[in-house]
Amino acid sequence: MILQNKMYLIEKYISDELTDHIKLIIDELIKTCKEPSWYKSTINGKDYAMIEKKDDLKEIITIYESFLDKKLDLQNAWTVYGQEGTYHTAHKHAKSDKFICTVLFLDTTGVSTPNGDFYAVLNNEVYQFSPRKGDLLIFSSDVCHGTYPQVKGLRHTLNLDFIPL
Repeated sequence: MILQNKMYLIEKYISDELTDHIKLIIDELIKTCKEPSWYKSTINGKDYAMIEKKDDLKEIITIYESFLDKKLDLQNAWTVYGQEGTYHTAHKHAKSDKFICTVLFLDTTGVSTPNGDFYAVLNNEVYQFSPRKGDLLIFSSDVCHGTYPQVKGLRHTLNLDFIPL
């Protein structure tokens, strides 16, 4: 979705094979990651800060750059493991629309819809999205968004924020 010549919410799909490869990288990296102290919109889930792993994320950043056809400077990175009862309160990542936010759904095993859906508020309308493994959402950092509570299943996401160069 493009509104007023600005990127607001774009959905892309990454193949299962590539998604599994990215998930393996992330699952290995979190073994030495900490819970972020700056981020608390996740309720009942487990977050891991990954910005310190910027060099280890270069392969993934290159994939994103190919999707967006532009160079990207990683500003923040974390992964979230959601389970029964997990949700994200409505929030924004920055007050500027210069940042690009991304959410890659690495695993959605057993997550039912509309429970656990992603939502975004654009022009005072709520847009709801039922994620599947491999879905990549790309949106401006000034978009208010969150997720509805999961009734069951696993929702594992990789969240990367960039400044386009």
